[in-house]
Amino acid sequence: MILDKVKNNIIENELIKNGDKVVVAVSGGPDSMCLLDTLNKLKDELNFSICVAHVNHGIRKESDDEKVYVENYCKKYSIPFHYLKVDVPKLSKENKMSEETYGRKVRYDFFEQVRIEENASAIAVAHNLNDNVETVLLNELRGCGLKGLTGMDFRFGYIIRPLLNIEKKDIILYNNELELNPCID
Repeated sequence: MILDKVKNNIIENELIKNGDKVVVAVSGGPDSMCLLDTLNKLKDELNFSICVAHVNHGIRKESDDEKVYVENYCKKYSIPFHYLKVDVPKLSKENKMSEETYGRKVRYDFFEQVRIEENASAIAVAHNLNDNVETVLLNELRGCGLKGLTGMDFRFGYIIRPLLNIEKKDIILYNNELELNPCID
């Protein structure tokens, strides 16, 4: 079911075109592993290629294991793997930013760097329907106008969200059925 939905999202929203290369942002958690696995399964049928970008923020001990998990998946399927390790707690203090804000900046800067290096047309992130609902609610609480109430789009610049209309519970089910055993991030 998810595979068909992701395929339809790609086609209907023109997220990936024939011959494109896509950087897949993968943490190793359930959402990003579902994204990686579905794109890996669809790449031949839809004629695109993928590479993976993984960031270790230096915050949790488990991050080293997550890197190995994602890297092993990539090795198994011969997917190019790009890795960055950064001491976000230290650098966020030096730059007078919250860890969350600085971590997001580091991630998206790295994803963009990999996109340029790989000459890729897009960066796929694993935002799903639950994330989108949360975004709309947060925007409403912040007093955003009508634009803020629309939430995220399937595409924003180079960023694509193939899972945007898929519920978290279905993503968990997909991971369980395929025994992907994602990390809990």
